[in-house]
Amino acid sequence: MRGVFVVSLALALTLLIVGCGTPMGSTTSTAPGAAVTTVVAATDTTAPPTTTTMATTTTTMAPTPTTKAPTPTTKAPTPTTTTAEPTHFEDLGGIHASNPSAVSWGANRIDLFTVGEDFGLSHGALNGSAWSGWEDLGGRLTSEPAAVSWGPNRIDIFARGSDKAIWHLAWNGSAWSGWESLGGTFGFGPPGAVSWGANRLDVFGRGSDYHFYHKAWNSSGWSGWEDLGGEFKSHPVAVSWGANRIDLFGRRSDNSLSHEAWNGSAWSGWEDLGGTMLGDPVAVSWGANRLDVFAVGSDNSLDHKAWNGSAWSGWEDLGVRSASEPAAVSWGVNRIDLFGRRSDNSLAHEAWNGSAWSGWEDLGGTIMDDPVAVSWGANRLDVFGLGLGNTMGHRWWDGVWRP
Repeated sequence: MRGVFVVSLALALTLLIVGCGTPMGSTTSTAPGAAVTTVVAATDTTAPPTTTTMATTTTTMAPTPTTKAPTPTTKAPTPTTTTAEPTHFEDLGGIHASNPSAVSWGANRIDLFTVGEDFGLSHGALNGSAWSGWEDLGGRLTSEPAAVSWGPNRIDIFARGSDKAIWHLAWNGSAWSGWESLGGTFGFGPPGAVSWGANRLDVFGRGSDYHFYHKAWNSSGWSGWEDLGGEFKSHPVAVSWGANRIDLFGRRSDNSLSHEAWNGSAWSGWEDLGGTMLGDPVAVSWGANRLDVFAVGSDNSLDHKAWNGSAWSGWEDLGVRSASEPAAVSWGVNRIDLFGRRSDNSLAHEAWNGSAWSGWEDLGGTIMDDPVAVSWGANRLDVFGLGLGNTMGHRWWDGVWRP
């Protein structure tokens, strides 16, 4: 399940923390997509100590961007279902210690991040015609990375370090920033990260007290950490459907789904959305005032709940038994593509076309953990999963499933 490294993380982390016990260092700036190997920098002994007391909320939010992306005026077409050959995954190589995080900042561009064998950050990129090799971006990570982009040629990465703080690395179009500590004391599991506009970042973590905490970048500086309360088993899951809007989800201690929203001036407070979940939720939005949440239910069913702008639906069983947390992505209005790992470790896919679910199709392969999906344009899907040997597998849809 997400947040559990494929390697024996508990033993590895014990050795890492006893052996290192220090926050992460900086990395050599390397353009994404370059096939290079970077040596992990020496431990930065000047990094700020782990924060044990969370700061209060900053009171000034970033201004709403003045330019919004245009809303598509026509419904995206539904791709024709094609069943894949069971072994056809592209092998992207590498040996990875975590599930990937995938992000796209423009057409024909995907950036993929994982934790490598040495617990540093590994990065590979699709530049429109070919995959780069894997490059080492350094660090000492104890969670899967979370990647987000707020504009062309901009990427921000967040992960938990060996000191239990959240660390941040950014790409500005020409160079990597080097790692910075954002402080805090966080439990296992990846942070949540989202952007609702240019030069705006919101990052979330589950604290050692099981509360969710929030920190924001408003183009001039970071806020302190604010305590959002709750008592959660899962890492935070954040999504935005518009300027100054964030929706946050988590699995509570009783395995029910909880939701809180930011409306530009205040948090709504937590609401109970019910259900009984075995793993972390996944959330996606295909348009203004629309939310879709997915989770594995108590009988390993893949369940779905939706917000239509005025009310929440009930939970619906989507008719497949899942061995992993799902992956959900949208490439247009009224379009959702959903992926899950079956009990035989093959990849399954189902799509929503605005009026009905397509039914499940088998995409084959052997994936050993949660799938990860991303879209860089209409009618384009890319899905990734760790295969046998912890190498990275890839399939994509551009009208038919490939390779």
